[in-house]
Amino acid sequence: MEARHMRLISKLISVILFASLIATAWAGSYGVPNLPSRTYTQSGDRRIFVQKRKQDCSLSQPYALVIKGINWAPASVGTDPASNPLGYRQEFFNWYSNDIPMMAKMGINTVRLYHDMGTNSQAQAVLDMFYRYGIWVIMPVDSPYANSVANSNNVVAVVSALKYHPAILGFAVGNEWDINYYYNTFTNLRTSAGFTEWAAETIKFMDTNHVAMSFYGDPHIPLGDNPTYHYLDPQIAPWQPTDGSINFTSTVVSNWAPSVDVWALQLYRGWTFTDALSQWAQISMKPLIVGEYGADSYSHTTAGENQLVQATFDQGLWDQSVFDLSPERTNGILSGLLGFEWNDEWWKNGSPSTHNISSEINGGQPDGYNDEEWFGFVDISRHPKTVYTNLQSRFQLNGQQGIPLATNPVLAATSGNLAIFTVNGKTFYARGGGNEGARGFNIAILDARTGIRIKEFQHFDTWYYQGNAAYLQSVANYLNGIAEGSVVMLAIADNSGLFPQWNTQNQPVYAALEAMGSTQIRTAPATNWAMITQKGVGKLAETSSASTITATLSLAIDPNYGRRQIPPTAQAAVITGIRQTAGDVTMTFQSQDGFVYQIDYRNNVWAGDWQVAQRGVIADGVSTSWTDDGSFTGILSGQRFYRVAVIDVVNR
Repeated sequence: MEARHMRLISKLISVILFASLIATAWAGSYGVPNLPSRTYTQSGDRRIFVQKRKQDCSLSQPYALVIKGINWAPASVGTDPASNPLGYRQEFFNWYSNDIPMMAKMGINTVRLYHDMGTNSQAQAVLDMFYRYGIWVIMPVDSPYANSVANSNNVVAVVSALKYHPAILGFAVGNEWDINYYYNTFTNLRTSAGFTEWAAETIKFMDTNHVAMSFYGDPHIPLGDNPTYHYLDPQIAPWQPTDGSINFTSTVVSNWAPSVDVWALQLYRGWTFTDALSQWAQISMKPLIVGEYGADSYSHTTAGENQLVQATFDQGLWDQSVFDLSPERTNGILSGLLGFEWNDEWWKNGSPSTHNISSEINGGQPDGYNDEEWFGFVDISRHPKTVYTNLQSRFQLNGQQGIPLATNPVLAATSGNLAIFTVNGKTFYARGGGNEGARGFNIAILDARTGIRIKEFQHFDTWYYQGNAAYLQSVANYLNGIAEGSVVMLAIADNSGLFPQWNTQNQPVYAALEAMGSTQIRTAPATNWAMITQKGVGKLAETSSASTITATLSLAIDPNYGRRQIPPTAQAAVITGIRQTAGDVTMTFQSQDGFVYQIDYRNNVWAGDWQVAQRGVIADGVSTSWTDDGSFTGILSGQRFYRVAVIDVVNR
């Protein structure tokens, strides 16, 4: 095709195109590599590092992965994993060619499965398509079917068969096993953790190229003194024995299952994750992902589906988390999130052939109910819900720019049986004393660069440690160490234990709070006191009662504050060359280091839909080459046209 005609086509279609007449051939050597990608963690670093295996079998330069993910358990009307587990597995193969392109179009880059797909050619074909569409896969190893968990033989079989596939991000064990003990396979948390540790050790012994992952429930579930649940760590419940008779998440992570590289938490705490990320930061430096989050689309409030509430809820959780992403932020705690879930599943409440609602109470949902059959980002027929579109806008390149920040946020603090902190009407903390772990002083520091989230939580059980001079001095040291200019909310829950006021041991705490602006702390009752203040500027509100206090701020917003690096502006990809060798066509395009590209094709420049040739092509420099041998595009015959688009940027 002459150059003048080529320029005209490019201008008309507003993308860079290149056409070539190609003889019929199929070399088949540039499809899915038969070597693994590499994923790893580093001690003392909260990031997951990856080197993607390229089509020429080389590895990309390392980068820290931001997980924009989803949980995938494909189902159809009538699917019933309990009565037909093999049929449930078959749903992977029924739906993957439909679901994976939809996921990619949404911007999803990581998928987690609850059960493996087997190890045959069908499973390989699914993984091949994930690779083609640039989506990482977190593969479970201990659960081949819905009614089979903690299967040690399966751990070995899955790792052995799939460890060389380049779409694998990591091998995972368990699903909320801290709560269900591998669905009652074991009788206590210690033995459940023992299996987790064995599985993680086995994964790492058999495969040195991938991280071992585990999916936990919530880090702090103190429902009474029931030993089947667990506290975060001994500091949150200092009255409990530490002889192993009481469960602590910190013990699980550090001592009982230390071989796990990456942990995931399933968080359903309402419109925010409250202090879950701060809790994790207190006990571990290992990478963390949110393994499940989100709302269902059925509303008991209106007795019908309400997709807007689901979309607003899920998008809000993502928006708050963006500013805590460790690959992007120097003080980030989180490596990413996996939404729950891709599609509705009708088998969870009643007949699998009807769409049922539930009466299960869940305070973490917008309407207070857990409708398990309605959580999908798409419905059971794969029609996208509103949440699909909302999060699609966030997952795209520069999607963060659409996050609404608050220049004038409204803060509220309440003291009493519960310490409650809210920002712009969203509850970020609501916890009581005793087993809930909030007795004494509770502190929340606003992220003043965004105005929409709390960046740090801290708790001190000053009642338990009343009269302990060293502990009370540590409280004062923390307060004095808060950076000048920080916007801080403080509230007592249950009882502060600081009174009578003349006790010598209490004086450092009083002095620190008065330096922050308090005029009431010395005379406030032990059960009620709250303050909102800006360190070094002055008090904004204070109370010695159970009344809620509020303050409206004026902030200088900076969404890039704390970023490791600010990505350069994306430039349009320009195709600079094309050549044919032994039937293969190699295209070279101008790129930017660290940017991610999608290559599309079609055989008629004027007609037909563009098809994805490959998504997730990572540039390691200013020029990138990609070869079409038909592996992803079919037999090469006649003319073919290509376009290249930048879709994302990685974090080096």
